[in-house]
Amino acid sequence: MNARIRRKTIVTAVLTGIVICLAAFPMQALSREMDVRPDIEEAKIKYRVTGDVYFGDRYQFSKPCVLCRKKIFEKIPEYQTIVHEQLNKNSARYHLLIEQANRVFRSKIKEALEGLGYDLVVEKKGIKARGVKIPDISKEVIAKITG
Repeated sequence: MNARIRRKTIVTAVLTGIVICLAAFPMQALSREMDVRPDIEEAKIKYRVTGDVYFGDRYQFSKPCVLCRKKIFEKIPEYQTIVHEQLNKNSARYHLLIEQANRVFRSKIKEALEGLGYDLVVEKKGIKARGVKIPDISKEVIAKITG
């Protein structure tokens, strides 16, 4: 009887070892296929968008930039007319000119972005990221308006 118990114990131990090996093998193969390397994970920059967004999606972007809307509007001829004529916000002329100024503003932003690769444009001081300087494209947009 002693030999019989020993043989059952050995068979049970061998079968348990085989089951453990078979259970572990697919996990190793799966991790190799997925190329999971937690020690090499790329560090992602965490941005906090709090300002007005003029172009792009505040939740999905990879390369943000900022601009100063006030500086740009001061260079738009339609806006200069509003300021020079001191138009009232309730007048029809004001609304026509401000609508044209907004169109110029949006179109010149898109023109300035061509080739720069930015996918989010936010008002200056409207985006924050620790240790990252966000580029300002105000000069490029102004150059498109005046050029």
